[in-house]
Amino acid sequence: MKIVQQWNQEDSDYIRQRLIEYNASQLPDEVKHPVEHVSFIVRDDFNQIVGGVTGTVFWYTMHIHFLWVDEQLRGEGYGTELMMRIEQLAIERQCRLIQLDTFSFQAPDFYTKLGYEVFGVIEYHPTVNHQQYYLKKTLLKKLQTSIRLQFRSRPRLRVFILSPLPLRMARFASYVRRRQEVSPIRFEGSR
Repeated sequence: MKIVQQWNQEDSDYIRQRLIEYNASQLPDEVKHPVEHVSFIVRDDFNQIVGGVTGTVFWYTMHIHFLWVDEQLRGEGYGTELMMRIEQLAIERQCRLIQLDTFSFQAPDFYTKLGYEVFGVIEYHPTVNHQQYYLKKTLLKKLQTSIRLQFRSRPRLRVFILSPLPLRMARFASYVRRRQEVSPIRFEGSR
């Protein structure tokens, strides 16, 4: 046996395929489905690409690879719209999770405002002044929470929301507090 340093696409594809075969042998059939590459693209009036998001669906997980919006269009909602569309596609494909990564000089705050949770950080990468963030958004139906809002003078109202529950509950509680005519409420989690 010998180990050699080299790069060629055929060898790389072979190693990748063997790992995919091994992974598939370790997973139940209900998780296995074809890999799907997805994207949403923003084009201007001249048909030039000015933004887009790309990802891959496998194992009922959406892996977002790239989100980019032209600097002149940032802050106009295109990034949010792209993320909403790819999230909706993930829900339609019955994904349980969306995951992505970003750098500190890119958009970690943008993603957390959209409900993504940081689950890992690599410090000092790619430089000593930066970090790489790993984020996720859980879409599991069994983790969907139903909240019963009980009003003194109103019938019960059931609202279904997706995670992150604490953020959504805080926003909703703030909304309710601002409305003078609404009586106190009680939150109950149920499945």
